[in-house]
Amino acid sequence: MMAYKHVVGIFSQDTRDEFDWLIPFLLTIPGVNDVRTIHITNTNYMEVMDEAYKCTFAILYHSMKRGRINVADVTDALYDKELDDLSRCLGRDGVIVVIDDVEDSCLEAKNNILQKQPSIGRLTIELYLFGDQDKNYQGEASNFTGNKLVHMKRLISGKINKDHRPETSVNNYVQYPADRRISLQRINEVRKHVLRARLFYQITNLSKRGDQYHQHKSLVDPRLSNLSNGLVKPLEYYNISPAEDHGTLKHACIVLFGICIIVIIILGVTLERRGVERRGERYSNTLTRKH
Repeated sequence: MMAYKHVVGIFSQDTRDEFDWLIPFLLTIPGVNDVRTIHITNTNYMEVMDEAYKCTFAILYHSMKRGRINVADVTDALYDKELDDLSRCLGRDGVIVVIDDVEDSCLEAKNNILQKQPSIGRLTIELYLFGDQDKNYQGEASNFTGNKLVHMKRLISGKINKDHRPETSVNNYVQYPADRRISLQRINEVRKHVLRARLFYQITNLSKRGDQYHQHKSLVDPRLSNLSNGLVKPLEYYNISPAEDHGTLKHACIVLFGICIIVIIILGVTLERRGVERRGERYSNTLTRKH
C-alpha cells in the first residue's frame, strides 16, 4: 500500500522571492503534498524537464517587474519551448500561466494577451493575471466567482482528483487503463525528446570546442600536406620542433576521445529508448490482462 504523492511545480525565470506568496496557498489545496520551485535558465533545460516528470501540475510564472509580457509567440519570448514541453508532459489540463504584478488584471486585459500570445490558450488550461488586490485569500469564505485563487484551487484539485491514485495497489490501476496508457505514451514521447535534445547539446558543445581550437591553431599543420614521393618530409625540414608535434598529437587524441564519447552517448540513448518501449509494452499488456 502506497500513497501517490502529488507535487505542484512553479517554473519561472524570476527568483523565488517574486512568487513566494503563492506557495503557502498551494499547500492548502487538498492532495498537494509538495510545491517545487524550478528556476529556468538558458542552460538547464534537462533539469527543468526532469523536474516536470515529478509534478502533477505546473504553474508557469512571469512577473511584470521584468518590464513586459513576453511569455510566448512574441519577439524575445521567454517560455516558448518550456510552455510546449510542459503541456506535452503534463497535458493541457495540468498547466496554467500566472502573470503577476500587472496594473490591469481585468478580463479585457487577459483576453488581449490571449489574442496576441495564442499558445498560452492552446497549451494551458488557464491564464491568471494578478495585481496586489487579487492576492487575498481567506479560504472558503472567499468562495465567489471573482476570486482567482479559489478558481485556481478548483482547477488544481480537479486535476489531482482526475489523476488520483491514493493508497493504491497495482491492481487498482486497472480502473484507469485508458488514461494510464495515454499518460505513459506521453511521458515516453517527452523522454525521447529530452534524450535527443541532450545528445544534440553534447554534439553542439563538442563542435564549438573544435571550432575554438581551430581558430587558435590548425589540428594538422598545413605544411605537413607536402609529400615527396609519397612520404612526409622530416619535421626538421619544416622547422617543427618535437614539442610542437607532441601538442598536435595531444589535441588529435582529445578529438578522438570526444568522438568516442559521442558513440557511447548514441548507444546509451538507443538502449534506454528500447528499454522504455519494452517497459511500456509490458505495462500495457499487464493492464490489458488485469482489465
